[in-house]
Amino acid sequence: MPIDSHLHVWARPDQASQYPFKNQLLSEAAEVMPEHPGIAGDVDWLLQEMQEAGVTGAMIVQPSDAHLFDHSYVTSVIRAHPGHFVGCLLADPRPHHKGLQELERLITTEGYRAVRFHPYRWPEGETMANELGRAMYKRAGELGAPVGFMCFHGLSAQMPAIEALMAHSPKTRVIMDHFGFCSMDDLGSENWKALSRLASHPQVHIKLSAFFRVSRQPWPYMDARPAIRRLVDAFGAERCMWGTDFPFVNSDGCGYSKAWDIIGEGDKVDGHPLLSPAEEEWITSKTVKTLLPGAWSV
Repeated sequence: MPIDSHLHVWARPDQASQYPFKNQLLSEAAEVMPEHPGIAGDVDWLLQEMQEAGVTGAMIVQPSDAHLFDHSYVTSVIRAHPGHFVGCLLADPRPHHKGLQELERLITTEGYRAVRFHPYRWPEGETMANELGRAMYKRAGELGAPVGFMCFHGLSAQMPAIEALMAHSPKTRVIMDHFGFCSMDDLGSENWKALSRLASHPQVHIKLSAFFRVSRQPWPYMDARPAIRRLVDAFGAERCMWGTDFPFVNSDGCGYSKAWDIIGEGDKVDGHPLLSPAEEEWITSKTVKTLLPGAWSV
């Protein structure tokens, strides 16, 4: 019973009046045409994809490029499908926008079980470890919500802030999204060295997700196999979790169902099992269920 640890949903264009898109939220104009992300990402399509792939539950990460800090659509999906979805909210680091209070509200009343720190949403000149960032990070830990880091332009540049946050609140659990955005073509890079250092911190977990973002090869991303093995050996399978990054995975030539067959297809190609059955079970379901106990009733 796989659980998808990382995907997104957003409203259809005809729902923009109820669930505004990012450009509408940022504009001061009374009427602005919504800018849809360009690919479908509504929950009805997701449910169809999950059923076909045999996936029973998922963690929905608030889509910053679709709805920014307006969580109303993701919240509506969680409410409509209890036991199937939990939310990962997007921390709002803007001054005077009550980001800490909103973090508390979404976790305590709306079914969100994790928090995402997006460093490029912080004000210019500020880092994730500023006063507000430290407060949100600490409060997330107190509420039992792990904090995920979206290091789109490279992990090493964000390590000082991440390490400062971990030192400030060592009990807060951590998730590194999408292999820490470490490219598969250079396992000796500074980004990979930074990711490897995090293995010594038991609160850190890794998402083996969005292969199309870090691989330099087409599906089944054979260049990812050494990276997967390295991370499982360093962190343990019980700190690694699988995710698709729906709906973006559907624009890569992979597709949702095939994103769950990467390991199996690779085994067929080289004839050597990458993971043991126990490791695969941890990565595809047990890790995220252990990290978020009671989140899914399916």
